[in-house]
Amino acid sequence: MAGARCSGVMTARGLVRVALLGAASCTAMAATAAPANRAGETAVRPAPGLAVARAAHTATLLGDGTLLVAGGCTGDSCELDSRGTTTEVFQPKSGRFTPGPRLPAPMVGHSATRLADGKVLLAGGWDDEGLTERAYLYDPGSRTFAATGSMQAARGGFTATRLRDGRVLFAGGSSNGAPLRSAELYDPASGRFIRTGSITTARIGHVAATLGGGRILVAGGSGAGGRVLAGAELYDPRTGTFSKTGDMRFARHKHAAAPTAGGRILVVGGSDANDFRGRYASAELTTLRAGASGPCGPWPSVASSCRTPSSGSAREPCSSPEERRASSATTTARARSARSAGWESSCSSPPLRCSRTGEC
Repeated sequence: MAGARCSGVMTARGLVRVALLGAASCTAMAATAAPANRAGETAVRPAPGLAVARAAHTATLLGDGTLLVAGGCTGDSCELDSRGTTTEVFQPKSGRFTPGPRLPAPMVGHSATRLADGKVLLAGGWDDEGLTERAYLYDPGSRTFAATGSMQAARGGFTATRLRDGRVLFAGGSSNGAPLRSAELYDPASGRFIRTGSITTARIGHVAATLGGGRILVAGGSGAGGRVLAGAELYDPRTGTFSKTGDMRFARHKHAAAPTAGGRILVVGGSDANDFRGRYASAELTTLRAGASGPCGPWPSVASSCRTPSSGSAREPCSSPEERRASSATTTARARSARSAGWESSCSSPPLRCSRTGEC
């Protein structure tokens, strides 16, 4: 797909189309995924762009199939301005964006979660006063925003995940540059945020997704001192507690995760400690399904162990030989640990080989 883009990916209802939103210094262009062609491939074609270029915004699927795009960096160097209160609504039928109602305040790096009643909870991130604990509800019926209860802690870089009972779990993130262990729940019935059990490892830039049994998997991110994490943990809504589970095969942050039809979680891409020179093309898939338990941990397979090559003919190693040897030793140690725990037969399978491993 042509054109650089910073953030914002969402899917419309069913197999309708996907809008890819770029922003800020990247692009205000959008694209839609057309229906599959005769060969079974999906083509991506340009669509009318956003009225306001933005990054670090949110895009939320509404009950009627439209998509709410809210807030984000709208000024140079992500400076907040009045455009940070704007919203736009993507209309799948026409493939166009229409103006939406304004937010009560600019919002950047916030979360947006559709609730069971169809309203959207927007919370946290940054506003014109800095890191914020403020939260708002968007009512699609009246097309209005209203304040709701405030978060227990102002945070950015967190995850927000709706539970099966309708509550929303907010986990980790950062405050004043330090990763957080705290977590909290939003209760739509009371409009209040309440504390819940803390995550086992403070982290920012991680992912969270719902497993088939209703538990929440939290994985990766960066921790104290900027260390990129391979660790994962599970949140049990019944007990309100987090517990450690098996590590991913690769430490990664800035990655993505999504549930599959079988109740497992697919983790894709991301970056390692080398960041801009350490992009991953690998993917990992959990084994945990509804009601699953045992010593396996969730990571049985890796779709690819490659890192993406950079543009141009020159290819540089993503890390020094010393770093690659250390990484290899870590991977070998994890494999031995998996075998000793009985993972190999029941949980693990070898990664596919890749000719460009270690190159970017």
